[in-house]
Amino acid sequence: MDPTSALYVPRAAHISINAQSCLSWARRMGIPIAHIHSVIDSVHAKPISGCRPLAREPLFQMNGQSFFESDEFLQLVFTDTSRNVMVLGFTGIADCMRLVMSSERHGGRLLFVADAIGTPQMRALDPLLLDEVVTTVLEQFGGSVMTSEILTLEAGWENVDAANS
Repeated sequence: MDPTSALYVPRAAHISINAQSCLSWARRMGIPIAHIHSVIDSVHAKPISGCRPLAREPLFQMNGQSFFESDEFLQLVFTDTSRNVMVLGFTGIADCMRLVMSSERHGGRLLFVADAIGTPQMRALDPLLLDEVVTTVLEQFGGSVMTSEILTLEAGWENVDAANS
């Protein structure tokens, strides 16, 4: 993608590989998965290469700021407050913060996969520094792990909970 584009994500290939790895792991572990795709100006975003939803995995089309407060999303994501919600993929800072606010209101526990979240480049800011700042801010509202930590879990999802308590 063109580095001058507003949608350009530095390290996109690296993030895409990590997102694919985490998604494959979650599927093997039987963890419920939901996909959220943005709709911008009536244009539907394409899924991350290698991360297309399976028929049994819900696909949400996010087209507004109130998406994370919709009944459909809340019922799927925050009905079991003992479960972590793993966040990964390409998203903007604003969407992550909206999810954080919804989680705070509804008792959800967020787990951010730091090296599998890609934030679009913002003007002249150093993209790596921006990723570190975003991760640091998000860690104030949930746990944070790296893809390698998830992939090395042998006993399953419970270890992710233990690692972040």
